[in-house]
Amino acid sequence: MEKLLSKARSSSNWKQLSKQMKKEGNKKRKSDNINNSSNKKQKKNKKEFKATEKEDKTINNENEELNEENISDTENRDKITTARDLKILDSLFKEINEKEETNNVDKKSKKGKKNKKKINIDNDKKPSLVESGSTSKKRIGKYVAMDCEMVGVGPEGKESVLARVSIVNYYGNVILDKFVLPREKVVDYRTHVSGITKEILKDAEPFLDVQKEVADILKDKIVVGHALQNDFGALLLDHPYKLIRDTSHYKPFRKITNGRTPSLKKLTKVILGLDVQGGEHSSVEDAQATMLLYRKVRNEWESELRKKKNHNDGTIIDKNANNI
Repeated sequence: MEKLLSKARSSSNWKQLSKQMKKEGNKKRKSDNINNSSNKKQKKNKKEFKATEKEDKTINNENEELNEENISDTENRDKITTARDLKILDSLFKEINEKEETNNVDKKSKKGKKNKKKINIDNDKKPSLVESGSTSKKRIGKYVAMDCEMVGVGPEGKESVLARVSIVNYYGNVILDKFVLPREKVVDYRTHVSGITKEILKDAEPFLDVQKEVADILKDKIVVGHALQNDFGALLLDHPYKLIRDTSHYKPFRKITNGRTPSLKKLTKVILGLDVQGGEHSSVEDAQATMLLYRKVRNEWESELRKKKNHNDGTIIDKNANNI
């Protein structure tokens, strides 16, 4: 009887133990499944993270390349624009020069016929229009145009001093183009506008030497420019007001901006159909542009000046007039 009871107990215990083991086995399998799924998710997340990280790096590299290309494109575009504008200026000068030479030849021809004068010309030595003007076009002549570029000195670089001066003759040919070494410490090179850098000024010439050279060129000349009081002020020079032709003061030009002082950029765009000062300024280009503007209206301008009695008074520095 006791043996049967012990067997029953052991059988009962075994059944309970089996049930318990079965339960624990199920729990373990569930736990393993959860862990496996968790590990799979982690691995998947790691893979996705690495892929995202790789994509981000690729995008960043592409962005950096694009930025470099954009900077390079901007610099190249400024250079191309300046080169193109200079070519257009040259072509405009060539066109106007040829027209004036043709008109002069026609006037001389009419005058000769009127006075019944015979002019014997050796056909073998007869020069063409271009050849006849080629030598004179390189001379300084009666008319010159001037423009200067400034850099900043003093507190916060707000005071302007001379860093470059350019002078062209009536035909747009460069008579002088020099970088000038400022006598004070440069605080702001204003490179984005002036085009001047620290490296450029290392080889610049002393202020007094350039000042004398400019003064010698301008003596007794009609000087064309835009806001010339700033240029003469930077050069510490003066000039008779009767010999000044300032495109910023010419009344018909000021009508374009309803009586306000027009910018050179605005005038060249409206009157010449030309874009200048797109990026860094070129004092040569600006001087040529002002000469072209003057030549467009020279006859009317000079005619108006002859009517003004008080125009000959004073100098550009002491003259406090808003209009020519």
